[in-house]
Amino acid sequence: MGKVSFLAGLGVGFVLGARAGRGQYEKLKRQATNVWENPRVAELREQAGEKAGDLAKQAPGAAASAVRSAAEKVSEVVEERRSGSSEDGEDQSAGPDGADAGTKPLRPTPPQPAP
Repeated sequence: MGKVSFLAGLGVGFVLGARAGRGQYEKLKRQATNVWENPRVAELREQAGEKAGDLAKQAPGAAASAVRSAAEKVSEVVEERRSGSSEDGEDQSAGPDGADAGTKPLRPTPPQPAP
């Protein structure tokens, strides 16, 4: 598919930059039409369309799975912080100022700008 895209870009560049006039444009247009209608190119177009359709059908399931996984991880972290335990055995029940973090309600953080 990369060769077809490259050739199409090359053709467009040639057309836009050609100073040979209408005759050269028509010749290039005929060649591009012949390539586009070539059975091998048509087969590649069809395969690409099918692959895109398959990926589009899989995308919602993959996204839902990723969201479920992220939600589970967030729930685990919240539960660990509420209970005051951590994976490394460090007590996290006291906040940075020494106050008991378990008595403070968890507040959502505001959205952060994308990097």
